[in-house]
Amino acid sequence: GFALNRSSDLARRMASSAKSVAKKAMANISSSTTNNAVDNMKLVGLWNFNGTACKFKSDNLFKKAGGVIAAKAVESELNGKCQEVGITKEKSSFEFKNGNSFITRWENHTMTGTYTYNEAKKTVSLKYNILLGMDATVKLNGNKMVLLFDADTLLKLFTFMGGLSGDATIRTAAKFAKSYDGMLVGFDLKK
Repeated sequence: GFALNRSSDLARRMASSAKSVAKKAMANISSSTTNNAVDNMKLVGLWNFNGTACKFKSDNLFKKAGGVIAAKAVESELNGKCQEVGITKEKSSFEFKNGNSFITRWENHTMTGTYTYNEAKKTVSLKYNILLGMDATVKLNGNKMVLLFDADTLLKLFTFMGGLSGDATIRTAAKFAKSYDGMLVGFDLKK
C-alpha cells in the first residue's frame, strides 16, 4: 500500500505541475497575442505616400555629411527614384490591417503580405507573399508614419516594382544603394 500511495501522490503532483505549466504557457501566449494586437492598432490603417524620408545611421556620419542639406538632397533624389517606379502621392500607399496582413499599392499594382510590428524596437518586418521580405524602422507620430529601410533593402523593393511596371530606368538604382551606404531611406506616410 505504501508504494501505491507514493505513486498516486507523485502522479497527482506531476498532473498539478503539468496543469500549472500549461496555464502559464496559455497566459503567456494570450498576453503576447494581446500585446501584439495593441501594438498593431497603432499601425493599422491606410497610410498614403507623402514623400520620401532619410536618416543617417549615426549622428557622427550625419555631421560629416553636412546634416540637413545632405538629407534634403538624398530625399530629392529618392523622390525621383520613387517616381521612376510609379510611387506617387496620388497612387501609392501601405495599408496595415488587423490580423497582420498588409497591402502595398502603387500605380496600378498591388502587393500583399504579412507584417510583424515591434513597438518596443520601433520596427516592422514586412513579408510579401512573393517571397520578398524586408525590415524597416518605424516612426509613428499621430497620423504620420516614417518607414525607413537600409538603402540596399529599398533597392530590392524598387527593383521588383520596376520589373512590374516595366520601367528600365530602375537598373540605375544600384548606384543609388551604393551611394547611400550608412543611411536609412524610405517613405513619409500620412493617414
